[in-house]
Amino acid sequence: MIFKKVIYIFLAAVLWASTVGADEAKRVVSKNTSREQHFLWKVTSPQATVYLFGSIHFGKPEMYPLPGVIEKAFTLSDSLVLEVNLERLDPVMAQQTMLQRGSYGDGTSLKDRISLETLGRLEVRLAQFGLDLEQVRHFKPWLMAMTLSVIQLQMLGFDSNYGIDHYFAKKAIAEKKTILEFEGLQEQLDFLDSIKDQEKFLDYTLVSLDETEKTLEKIIAAWESGDADVMEKVVIQELLVKYPEVAPMLDLLLYERNYRMVDRIKKFLGSGKTYFVVVGSAHLIGEKGIVELLRQDGLQVTQL
Repeated sequence: MIFKKVIYIFLAAVLWASTVGADEAKRVVSKNTSREQHFLWKVTSPQATVYLFGSIHFGKPEMYPLPGVIEKAFTLSDSLVLEVNLERLDPVMAQQTMLQRGSYGDGTSLKDRISLETLGRLEVRLAQFGLDLEQVRHFKPWLMAMTLSVIQLQMLGFDSNYGIDHYFAKKAIAEKKTILEFEGLQEQLDFLDSIKDQEKFLDYTLVSLDETEKTLEKIIAAWESGDADVMEKVVIQELLVKYPEVAPMLDLLLYERNYRMVDRIKKFLGSGKTYFVVVGSAHLIGEKGIVELLRQDGLQVTQL
């Protein structure tokens, strides 16, 4: 359903647009043939173990099967932990909630909230997708951005049904493992609704949509090779060079959430159990990523 795809796009928000040279992407793919490292880390304490696995929220069939070390870590775990467990949500009620939060309820139109320049770009893109502005006139800019990105990914053949989150959620249900979540739907909608410059968010999406396929291919290559440095370069460093205006959005949608997730993970480490945590790969990389934040707290974190 379009609802699930829109939500998955939010979870992957910081992965949408950035660039890396084609030669570098080829080197990553070449490195992947050894499968020596994976986007998987093991965090240990005297009481517990937490596996951290970076997710690609939209995928393709060729991403599977996953390497044995990843499947083994999941098998050894008592619980699966996701950013949000979409499998437990009632699709109709969730869609209604999202549309209510993402639409103006006072008669305001999207065109009343964005510049003529952004509106012109939006109308061109909607026409390319076979849509008319009248169909989405009450959408807030963030919901419009999500919807456009979902359509673009669908057209490129990417599918949330092949996303890592979905794969492990289904697997956990089949194996009767406990599924925990860091955030709920309302909390994630709160993040989106609190973006201060909504037009900038939409405008960034509009100008970066054509880069989606190339960017995701490079992200997947870095993910498959377990190369966190290249992932950081693609997802964050070059993104900020090309679109410096998105820095406040990264703080809101990525870094602030990282600190909250780390606090929860540290509680897991005192529980006496084993957890398999699946979060967007961008949450694990860089100085403000979950992996480094845990290391700064003196915890033992090893990439597998």
